[in-house]
Amino acid sequence: MKLVKIEDTSSFAKDKETGAVVNINKTEARLAKERKRKRKEEKQRKEALESKVLSLESDVSEIKELLTKVLEKL
Repeated sequence: MKLVKIEDTSSFAKDKETGAVVNINKTEARLAKERKRKRKEEKQRKEALESKVLSLESDVSEIKELLTKVLEKL
């Protein structure tokens, strides 16, 4: 990979072979990876909470049905 620095910036370079723009600032790259990891963790946490809420809704509905049946027999 042959990198050529992009004018007016010290953080980015262009790969001459692929044309890709690459962040060559290791600190910025590390921070970007950390932000991405945190977003992914937050998304997983939200999905887990949604799943728990759906499960609880189902459980409450089932309990309600059972209570209704019990009350009908009284």
